[in-house]
Amino acid sequence: MIGKYDIVRMVEALGSGQVSLLELEQWIVPASRNMHKDSLPEAIALAAAILSLFSEYGEGDLNERELRLELANALRPFALRYVYAWPEEIVWGRRPSRSADSNSGFPVFAQATVAA
Repeated sequence: MIGKYDIVRMVEALGSGQVSLLELEQWIVPASRNMHKDSLPEAIALAAAILSLFSEYGEGDLNERELRLELANALRPFALRYVYAWPEEIVWGRRPSRSADSNSGFPVFAQATVAA
């Protein structure tokens, strides 16, 4: 069984440079193969969206930068529901990247800080 949290963590690992596009693809293809049998619909939809993006990339419809941006967009509805501890504060949403032009290729998302 593969859950949405597993997928979110792997795409975020891509964004932080811990895994490559190839490693993400090599993980998600076999991990999602039979997920229709035991995974929740939200996880299935997220995996399908990511597999579709890799397909578009493989066909040449997306370049690497576009793929990374679309992966971030696919993750957005799921990642924005999580709360991350970030140095001394609680931040709603994704951990911020260094910049929109960073090596990761992920855009910087607006952050909303909440008092603890």
